[in-house]
Amino acid sequence: APSVTGGYGPMHLTDARTALASAGHHSTGAEDPRGDDARPALRPSELGLDTVKLPDRLTTLPRAARLTGLDADTLREDPAANVAGGAALLAEAQRR
Repeated sequence: APSVTGGYGPMHLTDARTALASAGHHSTGAEDPRGDDARPALRPSELGLDTVKLPDRLTTLPRAARLTGLDADTLREDPAANVAGGAALLAEAQRR
C-alpha cells in the first residue's frame, strides 16, 4: 500500500496517480474525504489528476520504471526492485 504521500517501498518511489486511484475508501459512499458535510463530497476521481502535470517528486516510480526496464508493479511490490529503482534515479541525478 502507498504511504500517505503516494510512496512505495524502502526507497519511497512515488506514484501519486496510482496511489489516489487505488484510494478506494473515499471513492464511493456519502462520506466526504475532507470531513466536511457542509459542501458536496469531493472524490479523488473528480480532481482531474489524469490530465494534470504532477511535480517530479510525485512521479519517481514511473521514471524509475523507464530507467530500469522493470514494470511499475514490480517496483511497488518487490523491495529489491524498489531499491534498484531508487539507485537508478540517484545515478541519473548524478549524471545530470
